[in-house]
Amino acid sequence: MIYVLDPNRPDEPFPPVGQAETEPNGLLAVGGDLSSTRLLNAYRRGIFPWYSADQPILWWSPDPRTVLYPERLKISRSLRKTLRNKPFVVTFDRAFASVVTACSAPRKYAQGTWITAQMLAAYRELHRIGYAHSVEVWLEERLVSALMNTRGDIAVTVPGGSTPFPILAELAKAPLNWKRVAVWPGDDRIVPEDHPASNVGRIRAALEPLGTQIVPLSEEASPPHFALAWLGMGNDGHIASLFPNTDPQADDPEPVRRITPDPLPPKAPFDRLSLTIPALLDSEATYGGALMSTF
Repeated sequence: MIYVLDPNRPDEPFPPVGQAETEPNGLLAVGGDLSSTRLLNAYRRGIFPWYSADQPILWWSPDPRTVLYPERLKISRSLRKTLRNKPFVVTFDRAFASVVTACSAPRKYAQGTWITAQMLAAYRELHRIGYAHSVEVWLEERLVSALMNTRGDIAVTVPGGSTPFPILAELAKAPLNWKRVAVWPGDDRIVPEDHPASNVGRIRAALEPLGTQIVPLSEEASPPHFALAWLGMGNDGHIASLFPNTDPQADDPEPVRRITPDPLPPKAPFDRLSLTIPALLDSEATYGGALMSTF
């Protein structure tokens, strides 16, 4: 018998995991909600939610469970060589929203995703209160490859806000030919470059001393084909300044749009310039938010 949870009682106890179904293996309960209280109670008991968008919330505790023992990890020779060359910048909790949103993108072999909008919101809240964490691996190797395979200069676009600057500080230490790199902000607040809210001003301060060309956004700009588009992700699902309620279009004929967020974010109450979806997708590679699944 499958237990039905009350959505109005987030602290309601789960049934014992020994009562989980054997077919389907591990199904224990249905219903409830994805409040932080209920999720933490579930995980402490080896229970997790897993369901599709067209299903109620399903709670599982399968038997047997996969257990990973770190001390038994075997690293191949090729991976060990790659790690010695340090091609990655590894960070923690720098871009949680981008990581979990990218994880929600449908796989090539599947039509849908179990990480629904409801799940995204729930795990962002767990991150906000300090229980959910992310590990990000940023590929310096991608920039090295682009420079090696291109005779001339390359262009990249990076997100604004707080996300990129600790990463840019680490990448600035890498032995890259920054003089061959042009950096475009994916979006920017319409403020002077010396204003603390200016993305291009902060990017310029980080990379221009290395010889990097920094390209400010303007409504007349013609973005190039990017070697890399690094996509940030806001807590409400926006990428660049393409807020969901501004009705961004996948076939927008303009590469840059002036946007007034509604409501204006209290920490940055400014109009924005933003690359549009076609401009961001005109790239050899994208990292970060799952752009096409957002809108």
